[in-house]
Amino acid sequence: MAISTVRDIITRAFRFIHVLGADETLTASEASEAFDVLNGIIEQANIEKLLGYYRTEIVFTCVANQATYTIGPVATTPHVTAPRPVEILSGFSRRDSIDLPMFIAHKEDYDSIRQKSIAIGGWSQVAYYEPTWPKGTLKLYQVPVDTATEIHLTAMAEIPVWATLDTAVSLPPTYTFWMIYKLGERLSPEYGMEFTQKMTDILGSTEAALKRNNIKPMPVAGTGLSGLGNSNAKYNVYSDGNRR
Repeated sequence: MAISTVRDIITRAFRFIHVLGADETLTASEASEAFDVLNGIIEQANIEKLLGYYRTEIVFTCVANQATYTIGPVATTPHVTAPRPVEILSGFSRRDSIDLPMFIAHKEDYDSIRQKSIAIGGWSQVAYYEPTWPKGTLKLYQVPVDTATEIHLTAMAEIPVWATLDTAVSLPPTYTFWMIYKLGERLSPEYGMEFTQKMTDILGSTEAALKRNNIKPMPVAGTGLSGLGNSNAKYNVYSDGNRR
């Protein structure tokens, strides 16, 4: 059975715990109850962070003279429709097929820019992101005066809460199967089914793989923009000094 919708995930979960047979289908009440449980699992995973994040690319074309953009799911009416980023990891701006890296700023970096509204007919140099809710807020410096600049961001994003049973599923494969196994674990007591040790092992190995994939290594002092002249500091390109 190919997994293309949320209903497919729920059906596979019921089959995983042997509530449904291969040729049986969900009832409306089973699907509705399991849908609520699945969205609860996703919300918990997002809170736990190590499990709830996945890496995604966000691409958008700049609006002339616009410095601030909101990013989030379509229901939040953002400037850029995408999974709400938890964190921006890296990025570059593209003009005339030429890519230049962007500095992903901390708040103190962005605050130190004296004139934030400088507009240019060129590449944006800095991106500062605030994970506001329900959509994130991205601020660019310098501000393109035209629509020739395209922004590319690599972000850590939340697993989306599903809107309906027939919402299309678009996630890395491991997340899809984790949802099946985790939902099966939550549903099995309600339906009087044993969640066996073998099932527990499958769920545990899947969660461990996701956590290993999502843990970011700590930055090494003295590499890149970190530790210039001070192994415990990061270089601030605007003040020409280090910050801790």
